[in-house]
Amino acid sequence: VAQRFYTTRTLTPGQKLMVWPHGQEAGFIQCVVVGRDERAVTAVPLRRDDDHLLSRVEAGARIKVRFWRDGDTEYRFRTEILEVVEHTTTIRLRHAEELERVQQRDFYRIRINAPIRLYALPVGVEEITPERVAETATKRQDATLIDLSGGGLSTFQEDPVPRHAEVVVDPEYDGPFPLGGAHLLIVDQTQKEEGWHVRLQFADLPAVVRDDLVAAIFDHELVASV
Repeated sequence: VAQRFYTTRTLTPGQKLMVWPHGQEAGFIQCVVVGRDERAVTAVPLRRDDDHLLSRVEAGARIKVRFWRDGDTEYRFRTEILEVVEHTTTIRLRHAEELERVQQRDFYRIRINAPIRLYALPVGVEEITPERVAETATKRQDATLIDLSGGGLSTFQEDPVPRHAEVVVDPEYDGPFPLGGAHLLIVDQTQKEEGWHVRLQFADLPAVVRDDLVAAIFDHELVASV
């Protein structure tokens, strides 16, 4: 497990950042750290298309930043831009002396529209292995994955999950995220006109799997914004 971050003074070149300028409706700017000194972190946009977004940002602007680090999940902080160097599309961010380590409920969440298969298992199954999921399940449900974070996911499906059941993602799931065999608990279920909105939380997700999941979510956003 990586040593916890407490300040941006320990950020290293290559660290990716998601930067939200205050009041800017265009969303976040994907940046990468290229250096730091005693006063600031220096970063540049990952995509050339984001150069025009930086042109709207001025020194003194308040921003929100999130980043993911291998073995340590997510952090977020608020700071201000000290300088925008237009000809090199570089920004200098004032150091933040306090970083908030993101709790499970606050993980960065993305919207998706993709098929997923869930198995409902009786409560209290002691060992959930890929080989036993289908034979142990009381119900198989094909659903649409509508959002995902490092803490859980939401689906839209024809029927609700059986009451008191535990849920496992199909071990054969072959989507872009490491969800195969993931164990989930029901947070809530809401009936809609054409089906059910189900919110689920990961249970005992191994740290290495959560790291891989959060990394895949951040990468998905980078590709989706191209």
